[in-house]
Amino acid sequence: MRTIPKGIEPNDLARWKASWVEQGTRVEDWGWETFQNPEKSNLKEALITEQGGLCCYCEQSVSLTNSHLEHIQPQERFPLLRFDYQNLCASCNGTGAEEGDSGRHCGHRKGNRTLPITPLVENCAVYFQFSLDGHILPENSQAQQTIEVLGLEEANLVRQRSQAIEALREALEFALDIDAEIATIQRECTADTPLREFSTALLYVLNHSV
Repeated sequence: MRTIPKGIEPNDLARWKASWVEQGTRVEDWGWETFQNPEKSNLKEALITEQGGLCCYCEQSVSLTNSHLEHIQPQERFPLLRFDYQNLCASCNGTGAEEGDSGRHCGHRKGNRTLPITPLVENCAVYFQFSLDGHILPENSQAQQTIEVLGLEEANLVRQRSQAIEALREALEFALDIDAEIATIQRECTADTPLREFSTALLYVLNHSV
């Protein structure tokens, strides 16, 4: 999980909200089911771009077709935040189960629960460690609860993180200029668009295991 720098809400969303205000309705009465395309797909596209093309929780690559709009604070419990752009992100659909998996992770698994640590928390990455075989390890009890609620230790995620870390280590092993390779990986994990998958795990390995 990496901190997502939230920007200004897209014009489409602002106009949609303004139309309800003009009707004299209350924010908590705006039903999510009334929010449809093109505004809905445009919002998801803006969020994916803002997140560097990665799921807000697990950091898999996401697109319009394999993601959903995610309320960091669940909308059923926080209706005033239902259309607050600062509370909206794009999550993967959390599928692709392997043996031993529950079959769900990230936003669909979280459901109406709240998270102790979210991608809107400054420097949220410091609460997690990563092993070379792809496991995510908590720094404290809040991080452990976050991992469990989101299912970040599901076998398919561990496998994918492990493969990404192994690819990084191989790239460094065969690099002609290791400093230049490290700089490239750091840029791909922090500045490029889209960002490299599992960028937080890769940066952790660079900083602690290389």
